[in-house]
Amino acid sequence: MKNLMFILAFGMLSYAQQSPPQSSSCGPAQENFAVTASKSANPAAQPDPGKALIYVFQDDAQFEYRPRPTTRIGMDGNWVGATHSNTYLYSSVDPGEHHLCVRWQGIGMGKEAALHLTAAEGHVYYFRVNDKWTRNGSKEIEFSPIDSDEGRLLASKAAMSNSQLKK
Repeated sequence: MKNLMFILAFGMLSYAQQSPPQSSSCGPAQENFAVTASKSANPAAQPDPGKALIYVFQDDAQFEYRPRPTTRIGMDGNWVGATHSNTYLYSSVDPGEHHLCVRWQGIGMGKEAALHLTAAEGHVYYFRVNDKWTRNGSKEIEFSPIDSDEGRLLASKAAMSNSQLKK
């Protein structure tokens, strides 16, 4: 009987270790967004006094399937919003250390990436999410900082994301 209990306990421990941990920088997995795009002219946002600003662009140029993914953007354990099909969002952040996360909503639920950011007051930071799903079955999500000149160029051309948490 002791051997059986040891085997069961060891098996449960092994199973628990195989489960991928949820990133602490993402928001709750069960929260989802409805996203619309604003095609109107989008003026460049400036940080509020005492804050920094982040822009996150979704790039689906290498996403060969439809529908395109909705990508949720999280910071420090809460969702900031979501993008869909080559849109972007921006958000005000406090200066200091932050942990950012992006995760697909619905399609390929396990796909996520994370970054660390130390934000300085008055600064603007730009990031790109490259969503990839090729015909050979490869699915990837890449999250990386981009140059401020490229970020301003993308903001002048892309549609802004308007995301609302689904109830």
